[in-house]
Amino acid sequence: MTEQQHITKVETEQGWSTTKLVTLVVSIAVGMVLVGFLVLPPLYTALCSVAGVEARPNSDAITRIEPGQVAERTIDVNMSTEIRDGLQVKFYAVTPRETATVGEDHANTYVLKNMTDKSLFIRPVHSVTPPMAASEFQMTKCFCFNDMELEPFAEREFEVVYCFGTDMDKRVRQAWVSYTLHAITEADLRPETVLPESLKNSSATAGDK
Repeated sequence: MTEQQHITKVETEQGWSTTKLVTLVVSIAVGMVLVGFLVLPPLYTALCSVAGVEARPNSDAITRIEPGQVAERTIDVNMSTEIRDGLQVKFYAVTPRETATVGEDHANTYVLKNMTDKSLFIRPVHSVTPPMAASEFQMTKCFCFNDMELEPFAEREFEVVYCFGTDMDKRVRQAWVSYTLHAITEADLRPETVLPESLKNSSATAGDK
């Protein structure tokens, strides 16, 4: 083999290697997109369970303070947000940390802004930790009940109304309520959730206070 033939062979092999590398990178990228749309939301829920974090808790039967009853304790509530799947949005709680009276309804506001010129389809998933707090956690109003479409450059404010029941373990002094946004497609949008009557009644009672 002449030196020129050797050089040509090496260049050909390098070319094939580069082609294989590019194909591999593209395949991985496509796979990640498919995983983001089809797998991550349910996988996220499963991982939360393994980690001891309750995903999408919303107890339909908690005990509240009766009108005129003196509150016995409070709990520090940390409101965190997370953005996944490359969603180009701004998302935050107006009050990221607050002290809530156990047995009473409390409200917080979340701001969500689309930073792109395209409509985004989003699935919010909430989680609560520790589990002893999650089992006594109830929301009567939340944007996380349904998937959503966010128009180009649109900005929205969402009120969340929640309560921790008085039967919550007294050792719980602090809780974390997290809202994670997942990207979905328009075809993935689910029908609007209908609240159970017990939650509707709780919401009406809270509005009368």
